[in-house]
Amino acid sequence: MMNMMTKSSLTVLTLATALALGGAQAQTPDYTPAESSKPEQSSDLYHPEPTVVEPEVKPQTDPFAEHFVVFQVSRGDDVSLNLPLNNANNTMAAYGYDNAYVEVVAYGPGLRMMLADAEQASRVREMASQGIHFSACANTMRAMGVLQEDLTEGVKIVNSGVERINELQRAGFTYVRP
Repeated sequence: MMNMMTKSSLTVLTLATALALGGAQAQTPDYTPAESSKPEQSSDLYHPEPTVVEPEVKPQTDPFAEHFVVFQVSRGDDVSLNLPLNNANNTMAAYGYDNAYVEVVAYGPGLRMMLADAEQASRVREMASQGIHFSACANTMRAMGVLQEDLTEGVKIVNSGVERINELQRAGFTYVRP
């Protein structure tokens, strides 16, 4: 107890002394960094120009779309296969079918959604007929041994699902992974 009182007394005494000598503010020298201390921008940095061709985001079928959304489907469980379909329908309902361009991109286990014998096949077919776009990854199709005729009507094939999502994001699409 006595030790704490001594420390408190010393702190008060130190502050009182500092105030008596001209204030408690610490004296700091004026500091302005010299121009030479600033790093120069390197002209050797390599920033390649984009090589991805921007997709056509306003096709003839919906030239007045104002909202662009891409949904990723890469998991194969039932919830992961149905949730993007619900989200895509809700997006179109919220913005209107004439004001939104929605694309669902499937790869990996998510490709199962787009197979003609999938539980979701009738929903995919119906949604595609209403203007929602579906893209299947060719890489995944090759790996799974899936042929074009195995896909649900209305599904198009893209070289790579990840590449397609990247293209759409670069074109300004909002990316959603439900």
